[in-house]
Amino acid sequence: MQISFGPFAFDRQSRLLWRNGAEVALPPRVLGVLELLIERPGQVVARQDLLDGVWKDAFVTDTSLAEAVSYLRQALGDDPQSPRYIQTIHRRGYRFLAPVTRSDAVAQQASWTGQSK
Repeated sequence: MQISFGPFAFDRQSRLLWRNGAEVALPPRVLGVLELLIERPGQVVARQDLLDGVWKDAFVTDTSLAEAVSYLRQALGDDPQSPRYIQTIHRRGYRFLAPVTRSDAVAQQASWTGQSK
């Protein structure tokens, strides 16, 4: 399953982010934050849900989440003052703003190589 938004594509199986066909290298936890946000576009994802989903049983503070979101925003070229992708909902969490398109990565890869399924 591949999820696309703007010039980006996120491959859930390989956990890789691409921008216009070039891989965007991100740490695993930052990718985890992205994955949880794009699973629920337009919805507020609570900070605690992100911490529980990405850091699981590790003890971390909200600072770890804020740093991961900041890193992700830099990678996406997003401005927290005028967000296109990630909006901060103060004291609650974050919301993914961009519309997402879900597609079958196998079918898309086949079309790139000129093969059919």
